[in-house]
Order: sequence, then C-alpha cells, then structure tokens
Amino acid sequence: MGVAFRSDVGGYIAGIRFYKNSANTGTHVGSLWGSSETLLATATFTSETSSGWQQVNFSQPGGHDRQHRLRGLLPQHGRALQR
Repeated sequence: MGVAFRSDVGGYIAGIRFYKNSANTGTHVGSLWGSSETLLATATFTSETSSGWQQVNFSQPGGHDRQHRLRGLLPQHGRALQR
C-alpha cells in the first residue's frame, strides 16, 4: 500500500500513517522513498491498536526538494505495494 505525491516547497517528512482493520496483523514498516528510488527514511510501527489509524515518526525526518516526487510505502501481507 502506498501513496505518491509532490511537494510545492522543500522540507522534511516527519512520519507516515495508515489505516488498518483488525485482520491486518503482523509487523508494519513504513518507508519514504525519493524520486530517484533513494530511501530517505524508514521506521517500524510499535504500539499498534487492533484497528484504526496507526502512525510512526521517523527517527531522522526525510528531507526533500520542492517538486520532487515522493512515495510512502507500507508492506501489505509481506510485500510493499504502490497504488
């Protein structure tokens, strides 16, 4: 599962969130990728609830330049998918 976006200004992405249902179990890792397929940040979700919004902050926010395409990815059943 993922999201792709562009920013009008440069800056930092502090974290990532996703919505999960009770059937979505296991360890979840969020990643932020830059436009050149460069890994900017990654973090493992901890203290998840059984369902609802889950959020994790990156230990080092991912920096980016304006107008660069960014992708946030989460694994779904052991695979990272971009939609």
